[in-house]
Amino acid sequence: GDDRGDDRGDDRGDDGKDAGASNTDSPLVGVSDKAGINPPGKLVSSVMISRHGDRAPQLTAPAFAAGNRRSYLTHFPIDYAPWEVDYGQLSHIGFRQSYLLGSWLRQRYILGDPINRLLDDRYDHVQTHARSTDVDRTLVTTMGILAGLYPTGTE
Repeated sequence: GDDRGDDRGDDRGDDGKDAGASNTDSPLVGVSDKAGINPPGKLVSSVMISRHGDRAPQLTAPAFAAGNRRSYLTHFPIDYAPWEVDYGQLSHIGFRQSYLLGSWLRQRYILGDPINRLLDDRYDHVQTHARSTDVDRTLVTTMGILAGLYPTGTE
């Protein structure tokens, strides 16, 4: 048996964990939390990576995109019916998807549970940083996300 009794001679509590350790296993707890700046478990940063929303088709697509990996030179037919936007551009559905994503982010990081609040209700370039490739559909997707995150009337 263990003959050390209750006096272990270290900083461990009854549960064997370091008594000075945070009471949460969250990876969000950092050095600043141990200094008492942020309460344990307080969200201090968030990174979101997203693909563009729904888009119109490209002009052509290689056969392997349809599952034929034996021929990289053969192209399968695409829908040539009129689209609401040009080939490869973000559709109205895609913009709506990105706006809804921004609205969801607003609910989570601006209006939601105080422990998750990261952003002010008004746009602040120091708090929010958005990047996109220089392709129309990704730029418009980013604009949609930001429009949902900071809707008209919150500027």
